[in-house]
Amino acid sequence: MGPKATRVILVAFFVICAGLVIADFVYHRHMEHPLEGIPAFYTIYGLVGVGALIMAAKGLRRIVMRSEDYYDAD
Repeated sequence: MGPKATRVILVAFFVICAGLVIADFVYHRHMEHPLEGIPAFYTIYGLVGVGALIMAAKGLRRIVMRSEDYYDAD
């Protein structure tokens, strides 16, 4: 896959994401929780969740990571 195909896929992804955020403002949902009434709530929730997952993975890497010569020590 070349750089042009990658660019097309990324542009398509961002267009779909933007369309979903715009649809969130015009589509009426039946809410189960008051926080769901915040515009783009699921977008913000997903962004914060992914960010928290990345930070947790960075912290876990420091705990679990072994030295480079771990398997060559014998």
